[in-house]
Amino acid sequence: MRKKKAPRRIEWAEGPVEHYCHQCRTKTFRLFMDCASEGCNMKYCVKCVNTRYPTVLSFDETRDDFYCFRCTDTCNCDICCGKRGETYISSRGPSKLTTTFKPAHLVSCRSGKIMTSTKLPPLTVDTQISQPMVYWGAIYNCGGEVIAKGYVTSAGDDDVIFARPLPPKSRVFIGEVQADWGLGS
Repeated sequence: MRKKKAPRRIEWAEGPVEHYCHQCRTKTFRLFMDCASEGCNMKYCVKCVNTRYPTVLSFDETRDDFYCFRCTDTCNCDICCGKRGETYISSRGPSKLTTTFKPAHLVSCRSGKIMTSTKLPPLTVDTQISQPMVYWGAIYNCGGEVIAKGYVTSAGDDDVIFARPLPPKSRVFIGEVQADWGLGS
């Protein structure tokens, strides 16, 4: 069985002089375009012009009227994007997204956009059932706490679930009454 070869990288045209490219921030011998703006000495290499700005212009090292992307405020390098308050988009492609699994009982109500604005009212008794009921299961809130017991009719109608709210928990005072609370002797 033959080994697979790595894909060949594009070999960009090179010149005799080494220059620093503003876009990729590397010192390279690749051909470059020099900014025509007075006082600006930005240079963009052939690789960056062809890969990052293919629809804006085609690479021509002999052009004397090239105003660099930084001078025209269209540079899409990470530094210039940050100065303009824009999001930098890497040319390396999207990063690999890691997916994680969380069991439903560990997911908080506050983690989703929908649940943060939804306040559910407490369960109230609004239906009297006269037929026999069968225990269906516990009903949980987003925090994983049991809030009610669910029942279905014994006829096997699982489409409708009736809930009976749990009795409220009684509060228990833990600690000592402080004299400065003014609750008596």
